[in-house]
Amino acid sequence: SDRSLGRLSHIEGSSALQEEEKGGENPSCTMEKKFEQQLSVLTEGLEALGGLPKDIKQISEDCKFFKKEFQSLNTKIEKIQADFKNFDKRVTQVQNLAKQNEDGIQKQKKYLEEINKKVTYLEDSSRHSNIKIMNFALKKRDNLKEEVISWINTTMKSQFVREEDVERINFLGSPQVQPRPIILKFSNYAKKEEFLRAIRSKPELLSYNGTSVQLYQDLSYATSQWRKNMRPVTAVLIKNNLKYSWGYPVFIKIWKDGVLHKIYSPEEGKHLLAAWGLSQEDPGAATSSG
Repeated sequence: SDRSLGRLSHIEGSSALQEEEKGGENPSCTMEKKFEQQLSVLTEGLEALGGLPKDIKQISEDCKFFKKEFQSLNTKIEKIQADFKNFDKRVTQVQNLAKQNEDGIQKQKKYLEEINKKVTYLEDSSRHSNIKIMNFALKKRDNLKEEVISWINTTMKSQFVREEDVERINFLGSPQVQPRPIILKFSNYAKKEEFLRAIRSKPELLSYNGTSVQLYQDLSYATSQWRKNMRPVTAVLIKNNLKYSWGYPVFIKIWKDGVLHKIYSPEEGKHLLAAWGLSQEDPGAATSSG
């Protein structure tokens, strides 16, 4: 410490001063006194330095304390880093699980779509030989089958349909709605198509009991909605004199320039019409032959 260094300096200064003052004394006595004086001063200096080891010890203990604190802090930091790694790993696991679930949902969605298509196909297949008769004003209500068959044969001016050609005939909807829609199921698909082709060639004959009769294919709800969504496409085809027909159950066949085209969705129809220079917004903008 500063006090200790000062005392050491004092020892050296005292020795030099005493040599100058005692220059005339006996050298032996002088050396003895000089040694005693230096020893006394040195003893005092050492006593003054006695507190230094305590300071060093305290500093050493403080260093050990801070070293432990830093080690503890490093341990905590390492733990936090490990926690972050575990958290990141868990996030990755959750993301992978979410992706797996999403993939599974997409597969299930596609599976359900396929199931719906099959159900729709089966439903339409069961109706394949049916026709829906609208606005048929009955004269009698006791024998629906007999009255409808009589109307068909009178309209066709022949014994076009016999009783055995009709598998089933029944009303649809509420009795409060008059005239009620009628479902006529032929015994086979060919007979139904033969009747529709014949009657459509004479649309002026489609009337009964003073009302205009309408004939439709009997389709499932899903197929009916699909055809409804295709109306913008068919409107353009009709305006531009392009021949088309409904494929079974859900596509359209179009003939243009001797080539048969098939479309399965409104989007496909829009693209095909655009390729031909036709617009859904302005059906008469261009004309094509087919």
